[in-house]
Amino acid sequence: MLEGSRSSLQDRPDFLKRLDLSLGRCYEDLNNPDRRLDVFRRTLKDDPLSVTGRLQLASALVAINRIDDGIEEYRLVSGVLVTVARLLLVQQLAKPTEQRRWQNVERALDIEDALRKERELDELPEVAVLRAQVLALQGKFDEALAVLTSARDRQPDEVSIWAALANLSLHLTELDPSIRLATAEQILDEAEQKLGNQVELRLAHVQKASIKSAQAARQMLSKLETSAQQFNEQDQIILRQELARAYGRIDAEHESRRIWADLAKRFPNNLSFRLVLAQLASQENDEQALRTNLHGIREIEGPDGHNGDYIEAGLLSGKAALQHQQTLQQPNEATGCARCSVRRRSSAPTGPPFRMLWEISRRCWETTRLPPITIGKQFPWETVPEKPFFAWVCICTNKNVTTKLTNSCRKSQ
Repeated sequence: MLEGSRSSLQDRPDFLKRLDLSLGRCYEDLNNPDRRLDVFRRTLKDDPLSVTGRLQLASALVAINRIDDGIEEYRLVSGVLVTVARLLLVQQLAKPTEQRRWQNVERALDIEDALRKERELDELPEVAVLRAQVLALQGKFDEALAVLTSARDRQPDEVSIWAALANLSLHLTELDPSIRLATAEQILDEAEQKLGNQVELRLAHVQKASIKSAQAARQMLSKLETSAQQFNEQDQIILRQELARAYGRIDAEHESRRIWADLAKRFPNNLSFRLVLAQLASQENDEQALRTNLHGIREIEGPDGHNGDYIEAGLLSGKAALQHQQTLQQPNEATGCARCSVRRRSSAPTGPPFRMLWEISRRCWETTRLPPITIGKQFPWETVPEKPFFAWVCICTNKNVTTKLTNSCRKSQ
């Protein structure tokens, strides 16, 4: 409907920009990053000087793991050096430890500091937090602590600095866990006395579960979960998601799944919650739960959405592999192959279709010893201007899997 409205707004560019912004948000909610990317490319084609369009394009590129391209787009917009520094940090973290170089991150932060001093603006707390993170990643914990302590003394009302200081204390691995825990708790208690009950501090409390015993961690997370109701709705969502992840890290899958299910129930149009539940169901081989969440995903994105297709392909591939295992005489008797076209948009395969391709490969290999997927042979495809990557997936003779997976890949274009 929104796409169809564009033609009637060609003579009203301001309304057209608002429409594209709404379209981009819709595609983001539907977990369709490629269509979101197309929307903001079109925005910049109509108005190359649009700052909002440039920022949204950069965000869309980062969402599909095209960090390098996202950085280049951000660099074209003034006032976003902290964002550039953060992405440069992510870029380095993706590399092996011995290949990481931090000079560009530090340079971006230095320039941001210099510009703010020149314009007599207050310093940004994010600069100190990122500096400390870069130092900690290099093992320079004393310097990182000095940076955050100094920043806290200069800006005692900035909650993000207090939270970063507590988190850093938890990662001082040369200290005994009990000392690290006590130090973090002391920092957070002092922050709460000064700043009150803020969600950033509760998120820092959640991180303490990583160095507690399993029983103590469960008790602490349970208390934090009960107290989450005192925050506003948006903060509750953020806190409860982090609690669900923390439960998962201590192998409390039931509690983790319960929180995700409650979030999906409270916000039935949120696709990301349904996708997490589908992933958990797939990991636990819970076909009933997977079908339930598939139904919810179909209701949100429609019957032909690519997220639903790749989940349904996973369901069918699991059955195909099981049936083949029951009748297989020789391990290498693969009797069928599905060819699915997938566009490669980043340095590594990403997105739902690729994830499902690899998952199908893993399942087939583990249960039948069928050959795994190979991705890498370029082939032209008449409906796509770029050369996509073809993935060959051994899935016996189940044509339903082929159809669903092919549809999912094509819709992701």
